[in-house]
Amino acid sequence: MSSSSSPLKSNTESVISTDPPLSYYSSSINNQTDSRSTISSLNKMNYYTKWVKETYEKMIRNSILITNSQYSKRAIMEAYAIDETIILSPPVPVDDIRSSLGFSSNSKMSSKARENLVLVISRIEPHKRIENAIYIAKILKKKKVEAKVIIVGSWDQFYHKYYEKLKRLIIDNKVSDIISFKISASSEELIGIMKKSKVYFHSREGEHFGISIVEAMSAGLIPVVPSTGGQIEFVPTIYQYDSLEPASQIVASALDVADEERQRISDSVKRFSEINYKRQFQLLISKLIYNVNIDQQYNFPNFPTINQ
Repeated sequence: MSSSSSPLKSNTESVISTDPPLSYYSSSINNQTDSRSTISSLNKMNYYTKWVKETYEKMIRNSILITNSQYSKRAIMEAYAIDETIILSPPVPVDDIRSSLGFSSNSKMSSKARENLVLVISRIEPHKRIENAIYIAKILKKKKVEAKVIIVGSWDQFYHKYYEKLKRLIIDNKVSDIISFKISASSEELIGIMKKSKVYFHSREGEHFGISIVEAMSAGLIPVVPSTGGQIEFVPTIYQYDSLEPASQIVASALDVADEERQRISDSVKRFSEINYKRQFQLLISKLIYNVNIDQQYNFPNFPTINQ
């Protein structure tokens, strides 16, 4: 051994290299590559998200916007500062519902076949706030108001836990005897439930329009709705609530309204009929395509009420 050689170390030290193994460099390179790949993917995603947002906003600002209510129009105004949005209420089969129930311009509505039943129509989803209907049932029971609540709706397996939560909430609040679900009811079944119900309760605030509310009103049900949303544009103020306690009082009173009031409520939503929608849509197309000046004559874009 030459004099320039290093002295021997212990056996342990001699077999443990102080230099990193080759796998270290390979792992380090892979980690750096993965890190760069992740950053690149995030950058691409951020770029794509930004592009989609900017493209969408350009499309919004360079389009003729049509929405379903003044409530929605204000939301568009706040988001995009666009005040030229056209309001076109969605079509609702009010004529079909009224016909199925035997209502007509000449016949008068009768409550003889109706029960003290409060109807809720909704998809079984958390944002629909269906628990509010359960709390209403609890308040009514506490006040000894003789009424039952039925929730008619559809649900997806994705919201199974929420559905189970609602059923547990019914048990916990001791209202199993006055509240029930009717899942995936047919149109005929829903019409039958409407025919024997007196009140419609809407549990979610901030509805953009509220087709189910119009459907219930056309069937002569008294609507009890939150005081925020597109529905306040056609539901009388006396049937709007800002908390559940006033809502329970409105429901209790609505159970005893006269037939004339139910008739008035039903007649008030005829303007949302499918026939009326088609006429309003034709007016809209005439203005946009043929540049027909109908603003002054028809108060466009707030279309006229066309009585049936």
